[in-house]
Amino acid sequence: MAFVYILKLANDQYYVGSTYNLPHRIREHNNGQDFFTRRFLPVELKYFEEYETYMRPSARQREWKVMI
Repeated sequence: MAFVYILKLANDQYYVGSTYNLPHRIREHNNGQDFFTRRFLPVELKYFEEYETYMRPSARQREWKVMI
């Protein structure tokens, strides 16, 4: 499964991402392993959607729609 997720950062901004392994990716964010979010720890998962794949209609397309 693919996921699109929204994180709330410590500076009250939001980050939108996508992944195949949501728990692992959230741990990476909170461990400072993501270039953008490591400056704004801790992060909090606010929302996610689940998709079968990254292919069309895809989690990646949804990620970009949420960002815009």
